[in-house]
Amino acid sequence: MFKRMWSLMLALTVVLAGCGQEAITAENIVTKIREGQANTNDVHAVMRVDYTSDQATGFMKAEVWSSKTGNKDADGNEIKAFRAKILDANDAKMVGVEVVSDGTQGWLYEPAENKVYVGTAAELSQSQMGQPDQEQGQGGRGRMDQTAMLGQLQSVVEKGLDALTITILGEEKVAGFDTYKVSIAPKADTQQQLPIDLLVDINVWLEDSNWMPVKFVLDAKDMGNVSFAAETLEINKGIDKAVFSAQPPAGAEVVKIADMIKEMEQAAPTTDLTLDQAKAQAGFNLLAPSETLGTNLSDVQLLNLAKATTVIQTYAGADLEWTLVQAKGDDPDAKIERGGTAVTVRGVQGTLIEGRGNVGVVLTWQEADVTFVITGNIDGEQATKIAESLK
Repeated sequence: MFKRMWSLMLALTVVLAGCGQEAITAENIVTKIREGQANTNDVHAVMRVDYTSDQATGFMKAEVWSSKTGNKDADGNEIKAFRAKILDANDAKMVGVEVVSDGTQGWLYEPAENKVYVGTAAELSQSQMGQPDQEQGQGGRGRMDQTAMLGQLQSVVEKGLDALTITILGEEKVAGFDTYKVSIAPKADTQQQLPIDLLVDINVWLEDSNWMPVKFVLDAKDMGNVSFAAETLEINKGIDKAVFSAQPPAGAEVVKIADMIKEMEQAAPTTDLTLDQAKAQAGFNLLAPSETLGTNLSDVQLLNLAKATTVIQTYAGADLEWTLVQAKGDDPDAKIERGGTAVTVRGVQGTLIEGRGNVGVVLTWQEADVTFVITGNIDGEQATKIAESLK
């Protein structure tokens, strides 16, 4: 869950950055968001992130540089050079981790292992390296990268105030900056139409000259929260290109990201199957729901891990999308480490984690050596109905 929030935070930083100086109102927020990317060419900041989720809790402090390269990708999106170095963190192994990309090539250095991972910017993004939670979640938990999240957020923003409640809460002084405090939340009657990653309440403090976010607080109720605060912030001051062409430390073991991705895919191959094929190949009694909330089965995947076999069923409809995961063995992504509410599911104890407005859930329980997870933009009652209908 934290990776979703982390991606959302970064996406919002990009989308909301650099708006003009006209008076801010709830009605013109959408316009300002559209203007933001065009008006911000480069950013240099020191920021701190504090996070809590069902998987972990902790903090990071990092120095970050970002600059437009002047080039665009095949979809017409701005290509950016990026550099970040973790200055402090609750996990000592994260301190000193550094990632650098000139928009074409990049590398990530892990001092604890004295390894540097090198590859294209696309490979660096695909590997999702350098993020606090590096495990690849299943069933949509944690797979959202920054580009996909940004696209989802923009599609929601395109709907304007039809999907979101945007409220100006006032003016505050934050870290020496004069800011407007803005609340952004899904409307109760439209929240089931939004992706689960956006089912959060957001308070953002916008610096009043460039409209750059100085602080975020994202609250997804039981699913966790993230707070982000810039301690220093420079916008459009110009960044030397040499910042993004820095070389990794000499003497580090070099690992090609492409080779690492290939090894990961070979170690945990995913197979697209029909439900009947998955039942035949799972190696355990694979269940399917009779209650689908009006949705249809859209995808079935079988994932063979070193210590587990996981089957993922995805169901989609006009306004709903949810996933049923069944994992036999030790699949860490199917486990809830903390938080949530104890509930009874199919005669055994389970855990229910609910998002804002009780929509957006993770329901998990275990039967013998099989762990079950239901997640999606549904509520706890709907998730329980699905669970009880499994046969």
